[in-house]
Amino acid sequence: MELDIFREFVVVLGVSTLLILLFQRIKMPSIIGFLVAGMLMGPTGFRLISEIEQIEILSEIGLVLLLFLIGIEFNLKTLSAIKSTVFIGGGLQVLLSVLLGGLLSYIYGFSVNVSLLIGFMISLSSTAVVIKLFQAQGRINNPEGRNSLAVLIFQDLVAVPMMLLIPVMAGSSGGNTIKILALLVVKTLVVLVMVYLAARYIFPAIMYQVATTKSKELFIIVILLTCFAIAWLTNEAGLSLALGAFLAGLVISESEYSHQAVANVLPFREVFMSFFFISIGLLVDLKFLFQNLHWIVVLALAVIFIKFLTGASALIIHGKSTRLAIITGLALAQIGEFSFVLAKTAIDHKLITAGMNQYFLAVSIVTMLIAPFIIGRIDTICDLLGQTNVPVILSKFNTIIRPGQNEDIESASVNALEDHLVIIGYGINGKNVSRAARYSGIPHVVIEMDGRLVREAKEEGVPVLFGDAIHPEILNSAHVEKARVAVIAISDLAATKRIISAIRLLSQSIYLIVRTRYVREIEELIALGADEVIPEEFETSIEIFSRVLHKYLVPMHQISDVITRIRSTHYELFRPIEARSSSSVDLNIPDLSVAAVQVSKLSSGLTGKKVSESRLRQDYNLNLIAIRRGTEFIQEIKPDEKIQKDDVLYVVGTYDNIAALYRRVSDTGPWGVDE
Repeated sequence: MELDIFREFVVVLGVSTLLILLFQRIKMPSIIGFLVAGMLMGPTGFRLISEIEQIEILSEIGLVLLLFLIGIEFNLKTLSAIKSTVFIGGGLQVLLSVLLGGLLSYIYGFSVNVSLLIGFMISLSSTAVVIKLFQAQGRINNPEGRNSLAVLIFQDLVAVPMMLLIPVMAGSSGGNTIKILALLVVKTLVVLVMVYLAARYIFPAIMYQVATTKSKELFIIVILLTCFAIAWLTNEAGLSLALGAFLAGLVISESEYSHQAVANVLPFREVFMSFFFISIGLLVDLKFLFQNLHWIVVLALAVIFIKFLTGASALIIHGKSTRLAIITGLALAQIGEFSFVLAKTAIDHKLITAGMNQYFLAVSIVTMLIAPFIIGRIDTICDLLGQTNVPVILSKFNTIIRPGQNEDIESASVNALEDHLVIIGYGINGKNVSRAARYSGIPHVVIEMDGRLVREAKEEGVPVLFGDAIHPEILNSAHVEKARVAVIAISDLAATKRIISAIRLLSQSIYLIVRTRYVREIEELIALGADEVIPEEFETSIEIFSRVLHKYLVPMHQISDVITRIRSTHYELFRPIEARSSSSVDLNIPDLSVAAVQVSKLSSGLTGKKVSESRLRQDYNLNLIAIRRGTEFIQEIKPDEKIQKDDVLYVVGTYDNIAALYRRVSDTGPWGVDE
């Protein structure tokens, strides 16, 4: 038996390795590779796995570790930063998905409880798929990345109470529903109180003792013990392992040990979670999949549409722009890993049949297979939708919800602006440009699509228009044709390109400054009509490089010349050597440095000596340029100035001579005497 288990592990890991390598080559998430591996190795595939129960045990461990890390990462401080989008945007998305999915299921003929379960399963998206794809595209910190993450956080949080409701919905205990719910609430409150006490008093004391031992092995053991112990206790109390693991994560999240805990547990989670997705793939009946492929594809497309519609509508209601809502809705248009957990729980409590479960598994996996293609071409899809009535419908929906925002446009546009600055986007960069314009007395107007930022700008007294700058009507309201300068300060590349084209249709004379993220985008944006493109990627490098040159005592005018040359050549200096066409710049960097040396760290022979007796110049060829004595800074140094203990001496010289002085600091002989 033991040898059979090892054979199963070798088969699972070997097939998974080959498939993951293949999927990585075609830039698809590893999760899909694990799902396909499970389907191929399962009882309806090549039948390479017989010990499915062993794989399911490992998958349970993976699920516990997943929820444990979610509890650690989603601490209260993290949630508070994006709490509005998490709880309002995420709550609306889940609510709309449950209502729409449940209603359609009920109309089709399912019972109320089953319809509600279907709504639950449809409402959840794949955190792993969305986050990994956005990270690969470098969009995780963009508005669409942050909003998608916020909604996913709420989904992960609400999945736990959904799991707790399934036994009640299934009527497994045969008791009164209200009584069961009341008992469930009481149990949950008791567990929460125990967890709070553990987090507040017990865990910090234990972890302090563990940390003082400086034992990495003991630290890992205690972290895992905390995870599995609390999960086991909640399971014994009649709640779920998943809830206990999540609460265990919250126990650690508020401590100073959380980051190290994540670092130590993450490799375990990645390994065991692979078994979780493989176990899901093992459940898929390939014969059933191919026999009902047409219905499964239709249902998958219907689910994608429902997820897109509810996700976009939720963010519209929350006050986000139409384009941002569409992109976020597309990103969330798949069924997630927590839905598999709900389906498994429903099967265990006989709430759904095996046939329904096969349909759900097949539809879920198809939506996850389609997700990389949607997210990988999300801007193109958004542009195609922009040519339909979808944005118009969503914009009208937005207008119905917030009728006052049209008044903002009208009131701002009545001002007779001329020779002014137009700022598109009121994020961090847009705010800074606006504040600089106000400080300098430059008349300007802001165009912003985020309702909250519009309100914030109005409160700060900034002239602002609510709308999407890709539309000529909005640009006309900002009098772009009369403006001197326009600044596009948004992070959405596709929208930026459309805005440049729209502005150039209205004005050829306006000077157009564009912010972008990457240098590779400069030439395309300039070809579209931008006069100047500032990439975040290399502007930070320029600032760092200028400070490096300053430290090397390069004159300020030469530093300025270098920066100007870098920008004029589209940051060619920072590109790979083979991609450069320009020659290098000879700055004649002097071999000089400035160093601060504390007297208390030197041999006691220097204390009390006059500057003329220190022999810094004779023995080390160093010039003393200043002395800091307490809060006093002495720049005019006389030869008879006595050096005191704890003085800080500022010396100028070559790097080698300063290094020689520092080496002398560790000597114990009399000052100025070489051993």
